[in-house]
Amino acid sequence: MSPIDLIIRALGILFGLGVLVLSFIFGAFILMTIVGLLILAIIGFYVRGFFMKREKNKDSDETIIDAEYTILNDRENDDRSN
Repeated sequence: MSPIDLIIRALGILFGLGVLVLSFIFGAFILMTIVGLLILAIIGFYVRGFFMKREKNKDSDETIIDAEYTILNDRENDDRSN
């Protein structure tokens, strides 16, 4: 083997290792991005659920019931008769 072949082979190995390292770095970056977006989505759904639950409880506490009533017996008249 000539010295030029050894140099080309060494450069090829170095280039291959460089591509391998870059692929790990970019893969980790993409994985962190996906995991980060998932975490943000989970936090967003939790906060949304919290406020929806709070709004639901708020509506149930402040419900105004509109009703009509009729007095059947007047207590004052019942007390006088005794």
